[in-house]
Amino acid sequence: MSGGELVAAVQATLPAWLAASRREFLIIKRSRWAAVMTAALGSSFDNYRECEELFVRHSLLVHVARVAARALGADVDVAALGLEWPGEALVNGLVEALAGVDWEIEADVLGPVYAALISAETRKGAGEHYTPDWLAERVLAEVMSGRVRVMDPSCGSGTFVFHAVRRFLREPGASVDELLTCVRGVDVHPIAAALARVNYLRAIGRERIAGRELLTVPISSGDGMRVEDEVDALVGNPPWLALRFMAGDVQAEFRARCEDYNLWAGGAVATHQDLCGLFVVRVIERCLREGGRFGFVMPGAVLDRGQFLGFRGGRYGEKVCVDFSEGWDLRRARPHVFPVGAAVVFGTRTERAGRTLRATEVWSPGGRAVAESVRGEAERSAYHARFRQGATLVPRVLAIVERDGPRVRSVRSAYEKTPWRGLTGLVGEVEEECVWPVLLGEHVVPYRAVASALAVLPRDAAGWVDETRPGFKSWWSEAEARWRAHRVSEKLSLREQLDYQQKLAGQFPVAPLRVVYTKSGMHLTAAKSLDRRAVVDHTLYWAAVESDEEADYLCALLNAGVVTRMVRPLMAYGKDERHIDKHVWRLPIPLYDPGDALHGELVRAARTAAAEVAGMTARRDIRRYLADSAVGREIEGIVGQLLRLLER
Repeated sequence: MSGGELVAAVQATLPAWLAASRREFLIIKRSRWAAVMTAALGSSFDNYRECEELFVRHSLLVHVARVAARALGADVDVAALGLEWPGEALVNGLVEALAGVDWEIEADVLGPVYAALISAETRKGAGEHYTPDWLAERVLAEVMSGRVRVMDPSCGSGTFVFHAVRRFLREPGASVDELLTCVRGVDVHPIAAALARVNYLRAIGRERIAGRELLTVPISSGDGMRVEDEVDALVGNPPWLALRFMAGDVQAEFRARCEDYNLWAGGAVATHQDLCGLFVVRVIERCLREGGRFGFVMPGAVLDRGQFLGFRGGRYGEKVCVDFSEGWDLRRARPHVFPVGAAVVFGTRTERAGRTLRATEVWSPGGRAVAESVRGEAERSAYHARFRQGATLVPRVLAIVERDGPRVRSVRSAYEKTPWRGLTGLVGEVEEECVWPVLLGEHVVPYRAVASALAVLPRDAAGWVDETRPGFKSWWSEAEARWRAHRVSEKLSLREQLDYQQKLAGQFPVAPLRVVYTKSGMHLTAAKSLDRRAVVDHTLYWAAVESDEEADYLCALLNAGVVTRMVRPLMAYGKDERHIDKHVWRLPIPLYDPGDALHGELVRAARTAAAEVAGMTARRDIRRYLADSAVGREIEGIVGQLLRLLER
């Protein structure tokens, strides 16, 4: 039975367990389970309706663990959890369903079962992300050498522990008795710890277990940050949990501890501070001997985002120092390894801080490559301060319009969200000075804007307008009424919404020459705008430029494929990387210098490229043409020189 078949077999038994969950004898067991879980995780498990199904799923997981352990000739003690159901038919049915499983397969087969039975939302709330076997093996290959003492302080279902045991037992002269003193794991989640114990047994194997009356597996249930030990190597995937997702009473303590270790960044990145950084530093302090190695899977942000600036430094308070050796950037790897971008960091505990953390390898579908140079959060191109996001012209139904004879009416879209998509559109005769052309992201193709929308806005060329214009007054009164009736927060008026953070007012007076680029997308797209009335929407970033030459220079740079490839690892993603925002200015993009010969070559090439694609309107067609054209290849080469890159 394959891993996928095992997951399917376990899931097939779930309905019968759910149906049996209301039996009276389970009430006491559920209360015991709730007490254990509350003590372990801190949050309450007393709400019967919300937690009943989780109780059943945990019960099923525990029984799967016992089936696996007994198949190996051992057992796991789970009595304290209160999850052993005496329903003979249920248990026998589970045993039959799992009869064909090869429990000694070279993989963590219990982790996928846990991920299938416990919702992604529940796992995210605990900061849990399942580590694939191949990644755990590669991390251990870098950190674990010989018969060393190794620990995973957040072992989950035991993927790292499983492969550490297998690696240890392959060493000449290794014995099970020595193994049990050298390879251990800890996890705060008691169900995960139970699964990890079984994975430990699976890694030892039936033959080595046979004949042993008592085998105590060194997997404990508890907070890894509170463990005290001395080991030669630390590995694992610590909990990823940002401050904004922590309970209110936990946030203050978290901040205080981060400040103790020089980890607190605060400011704009405060809500992004993550538990994983503090966790790694704490377990290094309490468990790793000086000279010991570590390898941890962490969010990709650890390599270059501001919230991890203190972590990258390698000096944590007065007692803990590390020397970082490597950083694997997994954000380009396909398929995605985790729901968010990931990295692996390696280093050694030292007496004094050594090298700071940076990406040394980038993993992608094409293999592993030496990392390209990307600036840290504190190092930005001078263009970072010059580019601003456009105005928040949403909800669209109240702002974006199209002409209907002498009137204008709301433009409707399939992308509208509730409650706005359920409303009828506005129609009215609005004075021309209050109807503005608007550049949206969809209007920009490489080197030029191909169209614009229209919007009714509460201002004219001189400033904010009053309601003396009868057409505008009628439109605006109805728009305001709808906004007040359906807005999420009462803090903002409609005008304040459209001018949020002065992103509308800040565009006036409109500059005669601007460069705009797309906020999001798989490819960065930039263009010149010469329209003295056009308002820029929040789907674009914009900057006024001093000359046509500077505009052409920026358009060539931003439209170059190499720039998109470099910024992509820095972008947040769902299915794929999408959010460019201002991450592009963390690349070493120099200010335009009219006296620089290379800048002059780029301007000339940009003008040639713009002329050659002038008749095209589809971004994909333009990108394909430029990729195959002589001028496109010339631009890529010049930009590569400017950014001091070696293409790989």
